[in-house]
Amino acid sequence: MQYGDKLKAALKAEQNPINKMYLNELVLNWKKVETAFQTKSEAPIISIVTAVSEYTKHLSNPKFSQQKEKGIGFPEEHDIFKCLYLDDIVERLLEEVGIKTTTSKKGNVTGGIYLKHRAFSTALRLENNTLHNQKHSPTLDFQTSEKYLHLGLEFDMQYKIVDKKNLAKTKLNIPLIVFYIEKCFTESSFREIEQLKKDTVALNPSALLFCITESVDKKLIKNYADIREIVYVTRGGFKGEAFKPLQPQVFLSLYSKLLQFTQKEVVSFEKYVPFGHIDLFQDIPLPPSEQKTPNTPSKKQLRKEKHLERLRMRKKMKNKKTEDTPNSETEQTSGETPQKPKQLTIDDIFAEEANTPEVNTPEVDTQEANIQETNTPAIDEASEPSTKKRGRPKRMKDTEE
Repeated sequence: MQYGDKLKAALKAEQNPINKMYLNELVLNWKKVETAFQTKSEAPIISIVTAVSEYTKHLSNPKFSQQKEKGIGFPEEHDIFKCLYLDDIVERLLEEVGIKTTTSKKGNVTGGIYLKHRAFSTALRLENNTLHNQKHSPTLDFQTSEKYLHLGLEFDMQYKIVDKKNLAKTKLNIPLIVFYIEKCFTESSFREIEQLKKDTVALNPSALLFCITESVDKKLIKNYADIREIVYVTRGGFKGEAFKPLQPQVFLSLYSKLLQFTQKEVVSFEKYVPFGHIDLFQDIPLPPSEQKTPNTPSKKQLRKEKHLERLRMRKKMKNKKTEDTPNSETEQTSGETPQKPKQLTIDDIFAEEANTPEVNTPEVDTQEANIQETNTPAIDEASEPSTKKRGRPKRMKDTEE
């Protein structure tokens, strides 16, 4: 870990006993961060960011700042105040997305891919400018950038002039992802980013540039809005404000972006042209012949749906009649809410019809029915009141007439 190595180196080189005591205190606190890096958990990013945030809170104690009159403390440009712990978090994020870099015992890159704080190649140039030198011993060299933390590929190249036998060797470092990490974005930071953008894509146009900082100078908020790169403000504050902890959601957003970059396949330009839009890091849309269209229902399905709808309407009318009965009214007055009728499916209706028993109506003998009619006594019309409606009485004629 870069920050831990710098902290141990500072402890060995320190001569002031009080400062040495302060460094020992910081080393003990940093061990908690190393434990969080090594512990396997369900949310490793959150636990690591929380541990680093607690360490930086302890580091913000004014006793660690330089006190010239007492001759103790550390200046602002000291290694313990550098944000190398952000480099360690970035390295862990790359491991989480499946990118692991290995080096040999001598520090050489193994496997071609590396993550280091070093310069990378930006342009090819010819070293010897005179025609005589170019004819006899020309050498190729690559211009390099400033030192930045970046994920890159290292190549060993050999070349020679046509019809010559001797081979010359050189190394080529091509960046894949460049991280510009600064404790606070200032005016010089923005000027440096403009040049870094050109250097990043000089040999690899698909390379990404991530700008990571803890805070931003509030005077440069207009310039901050003009940046087209991906910027992460890990503390979400401006320069000079009170201490704010590191925000885990910012690192989770960075993790998701790195995961998208490492897992997405770059697709050729030709496959996007027929669809009218070009986005090389999005999924390829299916051609019209392979796109699934919604299935249109058949005539049999339509008949079933109509039949089901009619049965539902009958059931609904039947339930409505039962709700209008006095029993339902008493249930409503007692405070019980009537249950809504269950919506039937076609399978439920067919099962209900299969389970209903058939009612056998008894056959009636016609001869016995006639005998019963003859044996029934006659009903006196005078004894029973007539159920027929009486018509309007006729008007009596005048007697005088």
